[in-house]
Amino acid sequence: MSAQTTLRIRQNAAGSGKHLVRLALRRADQPELEAEATIEFALTPQEQEDLRWYMEDYLMRADSVEDVQVEQIEQWMKRRGEELYTKVLAANMGTQAIWFAVREQLADLRVEITSGIAEAASIPWELMRDPQSDSAIALRVQSFVRVQSDPNLGFVPVPPADEDVSGCSTSCAGRAAETTSSCGRWSTGCCRTLAKTSPASTSPPCDRPPSSNSGRN
Repeated sequence: MSAQTTLRIRQNAAGSGKHLVRLALRRADQPELEAEATIEFALTPQEQEDLRWYMEDYLMRADSVEDVQVEQIEQWMKRRGEELYTKVLAANMGTQAIWFAVREQLADLRVEITSGIAEAASIPWELMRDPQSDSAIALRVQSFVRVQSDPNLGFVPVPPADEDVSGCSTSCAGRAAETTSSCGRWSTGCCRTLAKTSPASTSPPCDRPPSSNSGRN
């Protein structure tokens, strides 16, 4: 791909625990491809806490944690990541066509996740995993960003498409701590987390903001 290719994933609540996911693939000098899928996907309260602990606490003091506990969390992260891939990128012929169009050129792909505040933490898109390559998609693309869908909220500007951005980054509302917390929960430490569960990855680690002081019993 000679020019920046962008895959936009827009997430909206569809009621009854379902999400409407719209995909739009934009490539230079080619028609835009669009597809959508309505999916059911939710982390259990325990999974949410495990993921928060893994990203915010464990990465700061890994030496004090039992290996078996970490392995259990990493295994379900892989399973749920593959489940998310199946429900979205392998959902139907339309979503599969978009995936097939980019899967061999992921190093040049920019992924933008768009959602509202309420939906920001409901789907951990950073975990989405291609079963064939056994790696998280967020680590294989050129950039992976989250975008706030509400234009009335202040937000951190999305890095421009021509800017050299590697690994995972997040664009969330900056004036509401609630928004930053919910959106950042999935992206905080995501590069280190995903690299650990994708041994073949060569993606560089990301800087992490200070974690919360909460512990885990």
